[in-house]
Amino acid sequence: MRKGAIVFLILGLGGCALGGCYTGVPPGRPKPPQLPCDRDDRLIGTWMSGVHMSQLGPGSESLTYNCDCTFRGRSMILLLILPVYAADGGWYTASDGKLATNVGYGRTESSYHFEGKTLVVQQGASVMRYHNVRHRSCQDKAAPPR
Repeated sequence: MRKGAIVFLILGLGGCALGGCYTGVPPGRPKPPQLPCDRDDRLIGTWMSGVHMSQLGPGSESLTYNCDCTFRGRSMILLLILPVYAADGGWYTASDGKLATNVGYGRTESSYHFEGKTLVVQQGASVMRYHNVRHRSCQDKAAPPR
């Protein structure tokens, strides 16, 4: 087998192991879950984490929460000297400090709060801190009905 094919195979499998095989929102609008679209307008926009260590190397994450209760997440891990990206997206609800996300492979529940301008998300023992890089405001004040 050629060296190029081996490198491609390793990077391809590494991307899937990191969640890089995209399973998020397909083209077009997916059918929303049977949940109310509750949102916390303080979340609307794009948030970035600082660089942190993972099991595979240093990485960072960005999260974008939209007014229509959709979200998109993107992770980057520096594997040796090559950046490996993973992306996912789906639907979310957020109220009273509880954040629930729905993607193609299931539902995840977390708690969140703000420390000044920092978003702190906790899922089990894992705590991530994000700073806002792009705030957006929603035209309508109420979340869209489902």
